[in-house]
Amino acid sequence: DQIMADGYVSEIYPNPASSFVSLDYDLTSGVDKASLRIVNLLGAVVKDAELHKNASSHRLNISDLRSGVYFYSVIINNEVYKTKKLIVK
Repeated sequence: DQIMADGYVSEIYPNPASSFVSLDYDLTSGVDKASLRIVNLLGAVVKDAELHKNASSHRLNISDLRSGVYFYSVIINNEVYKTKKLIVK
């Protein structure tokens, strides 16, 4: 992605997690919209959070999610930038 050539998005941490996860990021000026989406193994969205351009991290409460395997995606300008596995315990 050329838009994020000078930007940065960390992995979610801690992973595995039980109550909160965090994500560090540095969005470039070409980013109009960014979000963090968590989906279950069936592909259903269980969490969706906007990443604010004037911030450098986001903390998300996942204490209501059941234990198991999920996937999280960072979505930038309506396109998936990265997808990784998240384990909730």
